[in-house]
Amino acid sequence: SSFQALINHSAHIGLSDPLMSLVKNNQGVQGRIIGALVDKVPLSITSFTEHKPKELPLDRYFQQVHIGTYQRFSTTDVITRSLFPHSFVTSYSHDTLTTNMYEGNIDVGVMLHEEAEQLIKKGGHIMAHSLTEEVSFLFTGFTVLDNITEEVLNALPKFLESIQEALDLIHGSDKILTEWKKLFPELSDEVYEKYKKVWTRKVSVVQKDYDKAVSCWKGIYPRFINKGKPDFYTSGRAEEIYKILTKGKFRRGKPVRSFELLHTIEQAIQQNLPIHLIGYWGASDKNKPTIEDFQAMNQLEQIGKEVGSLYKPSIHYTFLLSDVHAELNGYDPVKSESYLNEIQELLEEKEWNVLSTKEAIGLFEDSSTDIFNNSEIKEKLITQADRHGQKESAEVHACKYYNARIEESKVITKKYPNSVFWAYSDPDMAELYPDLPLLLFYSYKKHSDAPWFSE
Repeated sequence: SSFQALINHSAHIGLSDPLMSLVKNNQGVQGRIIGALVDKVPLSITSFTEHKPKELPLDRYFQQVHIGTYQRFSTTDVITRSLFPHSFVTSYSHDTLTTNMYEGNIDVGVMLHEEAEQLIKKGGHIMAHSLTEEVSFLFTGFTVLDNITEEVLNALPKFLESIQEALDLIHGSDKILTEWKKLFPELSDEVYEKYKKVWTRKVSVVQKDYDKAVSCWKGIYPRFINKGKPDFYTSGRAEEIYKILTKGKFRRGKPVRSFELLHTIEQAIQQNLPIHLIGYWGASDKNKPTIEDFQAMNQLEQIGKEVGSLYKPSIHYTFLLSDVHAELNGYDPVKSESYLNEIQELLEEKEWNVLSTKEAIGLFEDSSTDIFNNSEIKEKLITQADRHGQKESAEVHACKYYNARIEESKVITKKYPNSVFWAYSDPDMAELYPDLPLLLFYSYKKHSDAPWFSE
């Protein structure tokens, strides 16, 4: 399938039933829907015989006959079973459907318009075009993987803009029919006109069309669709804000969950709200702010100004003062408390939201090693703990710190669901952070560390 090609890295963008990107798969990979192409159901209901009693309504007739369609779990199969819930429906491979109709194994076939036209040439006829051809429905669209590369992500706006230009041509010029005939000489003008009716006018996905498709799938195969964010195509302004937040001069590492980052930005824009960035401000044995702290704050302020130049609500920062982490890392509590108190005053002067991690999130003490032992960053945390010179063994201390961070992340994810998390951290430490889009920043210049570690 198209989405399987994405999973296998044979393609960057898929074109098919976009809900295939939400179907559960063995690899555990999920996709994101970025655009629509067909927003109505392009199916014809066909037969080789004329045996419907004239006095019998079409829907009643379909309850009494054997209906065939394409293979199980295909889009056409799902729609057919949804259209005819009380009928006997059998699914066939794509190349045997018309054969089974011709041999009399099924009475009626549900198929795409161009195949219905080929069936007419063999003596069949069209009983009806799709019973829902006037109803909006997300039938075909474009998808990408959830973990899309930055290169492909940056190319999406231009790609979708080119699709929109093509759709504008289809719906705005008769000249496109000439190109159609060159590409598909075996298909008639009538098929072209049928498809013209179902090709969307706007590449952006309409929520109600998506909801209708999800409802259809869940009504037939309720366990097949994962819960996921469809993440429709974002606006140009969201793309520009994304570029600011991921600028080379700010960026310590590639953003994590980059497509969700775009989606979160877009959601804020649609509601005319500030983009909410939340992150820790840590502590060490430093007892008061230094120039590096002021430079770090200035950089965050600069990011806000650049975003604000494009989008007036700009950014709203929430800082979690890491009193808990200072305690877990064994720093001098008098020094760390003094430092964080002054930092809080400075941050609040800028009208940023400041919270104590202990008060806002809680204090978690857990020395169990079940999850920690399987962590990819276990050795790195032990090395860091050893450097701090803890009274306990470095491994025990690192385990407690890791467990506390994991529990904190669960609370933050739940408490701030429409937010972007940011950190002065390396990409390999991402598992310590909440299940939110994650921005990795330098504190004030390239290769600069978190300001609380500067003397």
